Amino acid sequence: MFRTPISIPSTIRRWWGYYRSILGGYHEYAILILLPALYFRFSYPIFTHNSATLSLYLATVFFFLPIKTAAALWGLVACGRDNRNHYGKSRYSTGLLATPLKRKSPWRVPAWILSGIFVIWTYAYGTASPFPEASELVSDPVFLEHQKSNASYFIAASFWNNEPVLDHWTREMTSLIEVLGPQNVYLSLTENDSEDNTASKLLHYARKLTKMQVQHSLNITRELRGYPSNMPWENIPHRMAYMANLRNGALQPLYENNTPFRTLVLMNDVVFHHTDVLKLIIASNGKTMACSVDMDGATLYDQWVLRDSCGRATTGFWPFFMDSKDRAVVRRGGVLDVGTCWNGIVALDADPFLNTTLRREGSWNGGMRLDTSF
Repeated sequence: MFRTPISIPSTIRRWWGYYRSILGGYHEYAILILLPALYFRFSYPIFTHNSATLSLYLATVFFFLPIKTAAALWGLVACGRDNRNHYGKSRYSTGLLATPLKRKSPWRVPAWILSGIFVIWTYAYGTASPFPEASELVSDPVFLEHQKSNASYFIAASFWNNEPVLDHWTREMTSLIEVLGPQNVYLSLTENDSEDNTASKLLHYARKLTKMQVQHSLNITRELRGYPSNMPWENIPHRMAYMANLRNGALQPLYENNTPFRTLVLMNDVVFHHTDVLKLIIASNGKTMACSVDMDGATLYDQWVLRDSCGRATTGFWPFFMDSKDRAVVRRGGVLDVGTCWNGIVALDADPFLNTTLRREGSWNGGMRLDTSF
């Protein structure tokens, strides 16, 4: 019985020919590495969205190696019973995943076996959640003391053109509120001059907060940012004054509320996990403030504001600090004392922000900490 050949449009065949002629034998690398890398590079809020090298690494580990290893194992199984069709081609090879065992090389099989072991290890450990369970953190003595004293938390966040990250942000914020207790949280949200659907998403989230019976406020303003919208500042002091004005607006409900808040959390459009905030609340105990580590790709963001306990500047690359003891703390993902910090999320003692009549009994010890378990 003769089979009718499948007709491929000439345009597709022509472009496929161009593609093969340009890339030659490397076309599979373009498909299995470059295309996934582009996805990682431009997908938001995947943490590789501004790191090309990290995107290439993940594409290699999670796409190229698994697929090529599977093809190698298939070739190993099939090579013993392989035969050729009337064109002289193997029945078990394809244009993209050609059987990699055509040539007998002593290193080829061990190399692919090691590759398979590496892929299994990566999927077993590399895709595991790096975040601790919230139940582990709330059993910390600091949180147990907070629960005993019925502590309350004021969370303030500002947004501008953050539509891509808001679905993730609101989901994690909801998880955080559920852990802290809806009755113990006041969430202050501000948005200004967004050119996307940030305001509408925040309005939708505010309705959800109402259903959750969470105290909250949402302030949406226009014509505050200036022009051009992507860089409206005249200089660095102007930018700092603008950012301070936004945060002061987000803090305004703090002074209109009679609740003696224990902890104040300031944040913005960072991609975070709700346990990140829980760890900062623990780290801020007995200190003025605790900061997270905010990464911009593979480097430290807001590097200019971070200083070690001796006032020395940091580098942008891990483990950041000059002192060997500080670097050791960073390597094990611990918490260390710093001179100044303001990186992504900060948890502060609320006392300095409140009226003296609302202050809790006790002293304000001062000092800052940096949580490096990012």
